[in-house]
Amino acid sequence: MKYTTVVLIILMAGLVSSFHPMDNTGADTSEKGFALIELFTSQGCSSCPAADRLLSELIREEGDNVYGLSFHVSYWNYLGWKDPYSSDSHTERQREYARVFNNNRIYTPQMVVNGQEEFVGSGKALAENAIKKALGNVHQHTVDLKMERINDRLRLGYTVRGPLKERLLNIAIVEKDITTKVTRGENRSRTLHHDNVVRLFKTTAAKTAGELTLPVPEGLDPSNGAVIVYIQHEKTWEITGASRILLKKGG
Repeated sequence: MKYTTVVLIILMAGLVSSFHPMDNTGADTSEKGFALIELFTSQGCSSCPAADRLLSELIREEGDNVYGLSFHVSYWNYLGWKDPYSSDSHTERQREYARVFNNNRIYTPQMVVNGQEEFVGSGKALAENAIKKALGNVHQHTVDLKMERINDRLRLGYTVRGPLKERLLNIAIVEKDITTKVTRGENRSRTLHHDNVVRLFKTTAAKTAGELTLPVPEGLDPSNGAVIVYIQHEKTWEITGASRILLKKGG
């Protein structure tokens, strides 16, 4: 009888000692809020470098649930300096936001947080308040990513959890730590620094799971690259989930 009691005590002690609280550093972040910042900027705009620096600061200081994208627009190119990272499609994306926000103009620098709040992109207090608000909300969608690099192509697999009606899947290949010496235009003689510049952007209908093959943008440094994937409502443009994977993890 005493022997049986001792065995039971030892077994129970073993069970208690093997139970530990979950380490949140590796936990699923689906219940945490997130902030996805889209900055519309240009190397040809003299007021944009301050916003570029702010974006770099925000994504560096705010943690893993803050995602930044620097969309370089094309409408400043006529002033004598053609932004090498500019795209007409980025300009069109900004125009779409103008329609969503009922604005009659587009401007730089402009920040948009989670597709719902827009403001002048150099406004630090406005950005911090919008991010704080976004981080207080719960994800509607979670996105899991896996990636393999094959020569100059990326094979990206994804799974999405959450309602998919009228939802878009946005995929951005971004590059950080880009430096450009500008020789003409409003920023002539200045050396500009950018982080998370959108080098490739693709939008498709969101599905529960899928796989995409993407080209690696020419000249992109894989050690500074990442893929950011986010879910957006096709009518309201609200962004309801996001994830990121580093290119160097893709092999």
